[in-house]
Amino acid sequence: MNDVSFTSCQNLRQLLLKNNRITSLSVSAFRGLSQLTELDLSDNRLSSLSKGLFRSCSVLSAVYLSHNQLTVVQVGTFAGPVSLRDVDLSWNKLTTLTADETRLTSLDRLSLSGNPLHCHCHLSWLSAYSVPVNHNTTICCPQHDVRPQLCRYIVCGVSHAACPATTLPTGLCSQTVPWSLIGK
Repeated sequence: MNDVSFTSCQNLRQLLLKNNRITSLSVSAFRGLSQLTELDLSDNRLSSLSKGLFRSCSVLSAVYLSHNQLTVVQVGTFAGPVSLRDVDLSWNKLTTLTADETRLTSLDRLSLSGNPLHCHCHLSWLSAYSVPVNHNTTICCPQHDVRPQLCRYIVCGVSHAACPATTLPTGLCSQTVPWSLIGK
């Protein structure tokens, strides 16, 4: 989608672009959509989200990005919306995710299910995350190794995750994950 796709839709509140084979989004794709509250980009072919993508969507409260091919969500992607409450990044190819300048830590719901997250300190913010995270399918694995005996379900609500440079975050990863969940 290009920079002028929605410039004449300034009063648009809901934009459903699910299952449209979208492969990329210009950083200005949603420029002018200051009234947009819900955006559904699920079931497309997106591989990355750029810094400032939602900058002009100040009242955006829900973004659905499940079942894409996302490997990167740049820091600053969610800068702009002040009322963001629901983000679905499930069933992508994300291996890490930063708290994005606290934008993601103030959500009511964050879904990361089905992503091959790598257990490292960049995910330690999830251990103290009080928002519902789908524990039964949100997993992390050592980098470049998705053998079931090494992968763990993410457990949130732990008060502290210690992260020495040589070990995995304690309290972040717990039970082992069945192969059926990883081998998709």
